[in-house]
Amino acid sequence: VIRLAADYARNACTQQSQQYFSLLIITDGIINDMSLTIDEIVAATELPLSIIIVGVGEADFSDMDRLDADDVPLIDTHGNVMKRDIVQFVPFSKFAGADATELAAETLEEIPRQLVSYMALKGITPNKPTQLNAFKMGVERSQLEIET
Repeated sequence: VIRLAADYARNACTQQSQQYFSLLIITDGIINDMSLTIDEIVAATELPLSIIIVGVGEADFSDMDRLDADDVPLIDTHGNVMKRDIVQFVPFSKFAGADATELAAETLEEIPRQLVSYMALKGITPNKPTQLNAFKMGVERSQLEIET
């Protein structure tokens, strides 16, 4: 699934067409091939992609913590070191009984920094804002009018 998301992200972001992708993985903690997973993540660190992993259940999530790479950078089987942090791991059980907004905040916490780090890595600067053409999006004029 990481490779598929990376394929979507590859060549998707340029100075003119600024696109960034997020992959959400909900897992019980089992990784069948840790080396391949690390290889795919390290390769994806050069792409406009963030990976959010939410661990459900009471499994051992130490592999997910390793993929999060907050403490030790990931190194693939060819010796390549990740270019930037793109993984956020969140154990769902940590938020049992908590407000859903706390889970959402933790889940999305690193994405702004990850997006900015990608743009800086590629030398992409923000484009000037453009006016949204709501009519092209199928929004009726009456839906846009605000009553005063």
